[in-house]
Amino acid sequence: MIEALVSGQAAAYAILGKSTVVHHLGGHTTSLPRGAVGFAFQGCTDVRQIKAKSEKEVAALCKLERDVDRALRLLLMIFEDPFEEVETLRELLDALVDHPFVMEGLEKAMYVATLPIRCDVSALAEVFRPSRVLSRFFEQLSADQPLIARVREALDAVPKSTFKTVAKYEVFQAAVFSAGFQRDLVLSLRSGKPVDLAILKFTGELRHIEGARDAIQLWTAEMRSNRKPLPSNALEEEDELDHPERSFGEAGRKILERVLIQQNAIRERLKSRDLEGARRFARQLIEQQASNSSKEQIGKSLSRLSILAKQQGVPELQLEWAEQAVEQNPYDAITFAHLIDALICSNRLHDAEKLVHELEEKSDTLFLRTARARLLRVTGRYPEAREKYLQAVSSFPNDPEVRHAKAGAVETLRDLGLYDLALKEYEVLVAEDPLNQVFQCGLASVCMDLGLFDRAIAGFNKAGDRRNTIALNGRATAYKLAGKFDAAIRLYDQVIAEFPNDVVSLCGKAEVYRAQGDLLQALSAFETAVDRSPFTSGPVAGKVNVLRDLGRLDELEEFLEAATKKFPYDHAIASGYADVLRVTGQLPNALAAYDAVLQKFPFAISARMARANVLRRLDRPEEALRDYNRLLAERPYLASAKHAKASLLLEKGDYHAVEGLISERQPRSYEEWTGFFLRAMLYQSKGQTFKSMKLLEEGMKRTPFARQRRLFAAAFSRQRIRSGEPSLAVKSIDASPNEVSNIIRLHALAASGRDILAKEAWSAMSHAKPHISSEIIDLAGEIARRYRVIEGGPERTVEWIYQMETKLMLEEATSGSFEMKRAAA
Repeated sequence: MIEALVSGQAAAYAILGKSTVVHHLGGHTTSLPRGAVGFAFQGCTDVRQIKAKSEKEVAALCKLERDVDRALRLLLMIFEDPFEEVETLRELLDALVDHPFVMEGLEKAMYVATLPIRCDVSALAEVFRPSRVLSRFFEQLSADQPLIARVREALDAVPKSTFKTVAKYEVFQAAVFSAGFQRDLVLSLRSGKPVDLAILKFTGELRHIEGARDAIQLWTAEMRSNRKPLPSNALEEEDELDHPERSFGEAGRKILERVLIQQNAIRERLKSRDLEGARRFARQLIEQQASNSSKEQIGKSLSRLSILAKQQGVPELQLEWAEQAVEQNPYDAITFAHLIDALICSNRLHDAEKLVHELEEKSDTLFLRTARARLLRVTGRYPEAREKYLQAVSSFPNDPEVRHAKAGAVETLRDLGLYDLALKEYEVLVAEDPLNQVFQCGLASVCMDLGLFDRAIAGFNKAGDRRNTIALNGRATAYKLAGKFDAAIRLYDQVIAEFPNDVVSLCGKAEVYRAQGDLLQALSAFETAVDRSPFTSGPVAGKVNVLRDLGRLDELEEFLEAATKKFPYDHAIASGYADVLRVTGQLPNALAAYDAVLQKFPFAISARMARANVLRRLDRPEEALRDYNRLLAERPYLASAKHAKASLLLEKGDYHAVEGLISERQPRSYEEWTGFFLRAMLYQSKGQTFKSMKLLEEGMKRTPFARQRRLFAAAFSRQRIRSGEPSLAVKSIDASPNEVSNIIRLHALAASGRDILAKEAWSAMSHAKPHISSEIIDLAGEIARRYRVIEGGPERTVEWIYQMETKLMLEEATSGSFEMKRAAA
């Protein structure tokens, strides 16, 4: 028997002896001392030490290893661009995988990790269809993705502390990758067979790596049957040279493993926003490539790094690497597309517009058309953006990427609040291309806009697997809006675990805390989102809402000043100052502020709703009603406008009209609970007290939304005061500053003779006067005087107090609706 080293990447083998000869498959040889033979394989990650009967056998194995390396490279090239020279690449690959050894080697490599998120599975299936072997391989590989993800995630979850050093952990991981252990586990799990024998095999083959046994036990804990693991002394000692599968050296074996480890190092630092660490590893990766790659290839690598940074929510490095990619590869249109995307993600809209303009003068491409449309969209010019998207679709109907332009055109309808039209267009797109995840997610999102939560959740389930963050965030948001907060948090956490800087998940989780009434936790979560996503307006808008809810208005005004400068195109932030004026009762100024917002953002539905609400509070109900009717004429499905109109008509006593505006179905969402509250108030106004109290009590117990729960309790308690049971009312109330519940609590305390607590409540409200509307202060003063909490007698009737309380409750019920809708958007 002879000993030898074999490497497919080097296309060489070495017969070991006192003087070692390295044989290159090209024909030439090199003699080296045994201690220096490693230099012949420097940079290779697939070196194996074997025993063989003859040099001929070693050479044959080396050729097969070379074919495995070539097959893997060809496959990665096809994955990189399934439309470039695809027939030639597939034919070359098809010829290589005819040999079972090569096919097995390829499978081992491809079962190391799931396919990239960007991988277009349907396009690749078409690429491989002409080849029976490759088609079957890719079909099975696609089907095995969930199991591959399960096995890989379990491996990644093994703590590095299981090993004495990080180096030993990396040796273990490299050995697992090279030996195909992950593939063996997937095959066992797929067939339903126990994995115990495979585990025993792993443990024996990796016994030479200290800590490997414990690591394997941790890795496979959830996959094993309930048998107890074999004790370590049951495993016989074996000679390392009897295992040609073992790795030689501490590096990995195959090209995919090396790339994955390098990318994983960058990814982990991106996750933690360790920008310097990510730069360092990226620089090393590019330096390694520079010795044997063209500038064009380096540019593509930098573009891939830019995409990785975007996926991990680090726009600083997304932009930095995109700029470097353009420097290396200035003639590639896609490289410029990545740079434009990075500029937009970094909120450098002027620079993005300038670059698009320069490129438009030189060429006309789909990506430039969509980039122009996207810039119009992010600056609030929705009709113009839609027109540009439609022009792009018309000009480039056969471009594989035209789906993004099609989706963009429909998304502008959502921006305009035209959900019925968006639903119809997405239904057509999904019918034409039912496997397209972009269209499926878009359709599900519109269903969510329309309150069709079950259909939305089912749609997001169709749209992608557990690694599709858009689908996961969509499902989570649907659960959030439907009041299923635990399910929403679980999904948001699932995304955050993989993508800690994902702004949608971070803000979604913060909004759940806000909806549950945990405002300090919500504020902390939004501040985390602001830190992790500094160039996105969503976290800033969320923080504005929570500061307002907390009554920290001085802090809010200072924060708004900086926010409006940084994000001048966000209508929610632009409305922030007007919202403060509205909440504090500065109604004429608030009206003027909303008019200014709508002049700049004429399509901002939330600002239109807020403006109508201000008109109502200014005792201009006919103008408010006109605005609600205009909104409903344009968007008859808009529940917030229906409920605002219903509450105004209820205040005016038009009960018949109210009946036609509120639903009788069981409530789930914030809007539906608003309708439920209005029905209770309708019964109360019609003198049907028992029915009203029953609904109010049900709302107190069942609604998951904290703000509405307080409103239900306030209305329930106020009815008890009217029924002569103020002491019982005190027990029911759950008060919050700046809400009508605070007034009802004061009323209940004063009416039940709890003078000390009533005086404390009045004192707190009067000291907060600059931050509380004059309506609330006037009503509180009248209650305090009537029950002698403060000096002076009553100036108005008891009925006036009840009417004002009802008015404030109806206004508060519907003002919360459009705020919740805006937060969800």
